[in-house]
Amino acid sequence: IALISLSFIVAFVVALPATFVIATRSLFAWSFDRILPDRLSTVNERTRSPLVANAVVLAATLIYLALIVYGSSKFLEIFFTAGMAELLTFMVVALTAIAFPFRRRALYEGSPIRRSLGGIPVLALVGVAALAVYILFFYPLATNDTLGANSTTGWVATAIIAGIGILIYPISYVVNRM
Repeated sequence: IALISLSFIVAFVVALPATFVIATRSLFAWSFDRILPDRLSTVNERTRSPLVANAVVLAATLIYLALIVYGSSKFLEIFFTAGMAELLTFMVVALTAIAFPFRRRALYEGSPIRRSLGGIPVLALVGVAALAVYILFFYPLATNDTLGANSTTGWVATAIIAGIGILIYPISYVVNRM
């Protein structure tokens, strides 16, 4: 029992900082690519980190935590839905890795990751393997009623999350063209 309890603590200690870094670096990259405001990619000279992006993610995390603790049980369904929505974004990246060497051949051929195995680009093979793993994790969330991610609330939240992502790009395109 002690080992199982310790494993839960270690899992949080390992997973939470990595998740925080993924979120802040995503905001930084989107800002750097001019999809989000430039301020999010500002790097502090002293700490050499994106403090604004860190503050935004921290604020969102604290709001999310408060909603989990004090919100309704419907919000807990959205918590599991977040995992499902995150897996969907990872699946898009895996599909992009599969298609990239074939759709953008010249760009791929000039890149340092240009390797092949049996005539098939390694990037595409890694994309296929990653997609298989993501589907393996996605399936239980999408089919297991006890987690709530496949409830109406979960699917609506997933659609909203995807919709926001899809809407941000054309909005930023128009803003950057001005």
